[in-house]
Amino acid sequence: MKTILQTITVAALFCVMAAGVVNAAGVQIIASKDVNVSEISADDLKQIFLETETSVGGAKVKPVLQKGGPAHAAFLKEYVGKSDDDLEAYYKTLVFSGKGSEPKALAGDAAVISFVAMSKGVIAYVSDSAIVMGVNKIAVK
Repeated sequence: MKTILQTITVAALFCVMAAGVVNAAGVQIIASKDVNVSEISADDLKQIFLETETSVGGAKVKPVLQKGGPAHAAFLKEYVGKSDDDLEAYYKTLVFSGKGSEPKALAGDAAVISFVAMSKGVIAYVSDSAIVMGVNKIAVK
């Protein structure tokens, strides 16, 4: 009996872990309500997060990052093409040269969604499993 219960527990744990890996693979792009666009190109999104572009659809925007985690890793891999360390070094170069500033970084989906919902002119990302309310969800084309 104990072996059957252990097998079921391990199988259930594996399913939960596998589901988490699947959900961690994608992100949603969100923006404050005043950023009135429904889609953005992957290149424009990259340029906004690299601070070489400051507007989308005519609205000025500032990027908001997550402090690590699966959504952050997925976003960097899929849209920015830099590692976390490389992106941090890039921002430090912008700050040092006076060409930009380091974006706000928040811990987790809930903090990001809350900040974006209460702000103007910001764009961010959250995990694809996050429930987003009070923000503008933007499709990447």
